[in-house]
Amino acid sequence: MTKYLDWSKHEVIIEDHGKLKIWRIKIPGTILHQVNFINTEDRLIVTGDYGDWMFSREFWPSAENGVSQGYWLEKLRASMGRREDWELDKEYIRDRIKEFPERYGDDLIPEEVLSWLEDLESNLDDDLCYQYVAYRQKPDTVEYEDVPYSKKIPIQLLIVFEAFDEICRRLSENEKTT
Repeated sequence: MTKYLDWSKHEVIIEDHGKLKIWRIKIPGTILHQVNFINTEDRLIVTGDYGDWMFSREFWPSAENGVSQGYWLEKLRASMGRREDWELDKEYIRDRIKEFPERYGDDLIPEEVLSWLEDLESNLDDDLCYQYVAYRQKPDTVEYEDVPYSKKIPIQLLIVFEAFDEICRRLSENEKTT
């Protein structure tokens, strides 16, 4: 997994205002590489150097584990750009298309599914065509959850996820020393 920042140089500041809690991570004495996690009214608002993001759930750092990107992507409600504008993750999709026949066993995969997979591959360069083929021409034997589909997560959000993880890691370290 790619690491985008060296978080060891950052400090974590926690503000508790009752129903409003803020976790701030930044380089000490500056506002450089700052990420603010603001919890209020069942929402998490993230602001700082890596954009503004709003999630439909509060963030409570856990000493046991880090952030689940898939979970938080489901909770993402607003971002610095429209999610529809994020490009398809073609490498991920190609890998899922190649792995797809393994679920059936190469000899048992229905012809209509093989044809659909070929259509997916050939439409991968056009996001709208790909989505149409993926979901509107999906064979009935394929579940929606099994459609090979993913969009690239903007680097700014990946950095926010790293900051989530760093806060969780620091809590874990503090818990071990107390």
